[in-house]
Amino acid sequence: MEEILEKVLKTIEKYKLIQKNEKVLLAVSGGIDSMTMLSIFHKIKDIIQVEIGVATFDHGIRSESKDEIKIVEEYSKKLQVPFFFGVGNALKVHLKTKRNLEDVAREQRLKFLREVKEANSFNKIALAHNKNDFVETFFMHLLKGSGLKGITSMLAIEEDLIRPLVGVTREEIENYAKNEGIPYIIDLSNYNLSYERNRLRYQILPLIKSSYPNFMDHVLNFSDIALNDENLLDKITAIELEGIKRQNNEYSINLFKPLSLSIKRRIIKELLGENANYERVNMIIEFIESNKKKFSIGKDIYVAKTGNSFYIEHGTPFTIERSYILKIPGITTIPEAEVKIISEILESKKEFDLNDKTSAVFDLNFLKFPISVRFRKEGDIIEIENGKKKLQDLFVDLKVRRDIRHKVPIVVDNDDKILWVCGVRRSTIAKIGKDTRKVLFLKIVPLTQNL
Repeated sequence: MEEILEKVLKTIEKYKLIQKNEKVLLAVSGGIDSMTMLSIFHKIKDIIQVEIGVATFDHGIRSESKDEIKIVEEYSKKLQVPFFFGVGNALKVHLKTKRNLEDVAREQRLKFLREVKEANSFNKIALAHNKNDFVETFFMHLLKGSGLKGITSMLAIEEDLIRPLVGVTREEIENYAKNEGIPYIIDLSNYNLSYERNRLRYQILPLIKSSYPNFMDHVLNFSDIALNDENLLDKITAIELEGIKRQNNEYSINLFKPLSLSIKRRIIKELLGENANYERVNMIIEFIESNKKKFSIGKDIYVAKTGNSFYIEHGTPFTIERSYILKIPGITTIPEAEVKIISEILESKKEFDLNDKTSAVFDLNFLKFPISVRFRKEGDIIEIENGKKKLQDLFVDLKVRRDIRHKVPIVVDNDDKILWVCGVRRSTIAKIGKDTRKVLFLKIVPLTQNL
């Protein structure tokens, strides 16, 4: 068997990129890398027992794209591989929105590939990045301050994307394509030094190679080690994050402080999501371990403390425009609040814990049906023992966090009067008394709780 085929098979096996009987969609542009990938997969598909298909995409940027699609289509037909193609308008969107052209093109291409994948029951999408591409991406991420996840991302399965040629050099691909007589298009933009990747490829990496001839192998070996470390740290982080989690997305300060700095950083990065960067993560760790109560780390993003917990507060809407008719008796799911409300009609002789904020009891005879669940409105009023109170003031007095007020479920009667601010306070409407015979019992539980 040819060495290049063995390398691809080894990569597939090592990183568990493809499983037996899966369908793999090959993203083929018409360039030498992807056309070579098509040829290789045509040879190994029976060995690894998979079905393959080819998808190519015209981004709407270059006039030569039509010729490239034609070459891909003809070669696919020659190999008797199913062929799909799509057309985008990346240049038009770029000119209109001023967004980065490469980002727009990448988004449109991935959207098309995933549409083909879903419509035709493919399991994976194979991209033709080779070892040189991997090393270039490694340095681009490294020089921009990425962590282990960024510099190893091309090795692992990225959602549904795989890169089976990552262990093959560009030189090996060129030799294989020449020997096999594979047709391909030369994309002149690959030589344009206005692109960051091309400057790295033709100006910086050759200098490194002149002093360290085997540096690409070393980078790949290091990344392989880093990927395994990253996977282990991800598992540890998930366990520790679950361990410090409290209600309402709050996290224990006492349990956070003893953790290693590495795990602390990963937890904060996980909580911040796309808003994470090195400076913000370290600022938050310093804040948690300080005596400060709240500070801003960006537009509409705050870190705050309540009691012995901390939480990330994002800018939130005032309310959620959704309501539900309460099932009585039954279970009403409120997905926006991640809770379920259980309702029962019971005899008044049963004893109830009136101090339990997760439940509320009402005299059935004094309720106006139907009973609904909604979220807060401007001007909401709740009737309490000493009169009426604005809902906003109630939230402030009872220290309900600003970032969760919009998703607190509110139970109201047919006149839209508040009966219960779930988990916060019930009103004085339909209070049970000595003459009460039947009651409506409501209980709020987490959406994930099994009943």
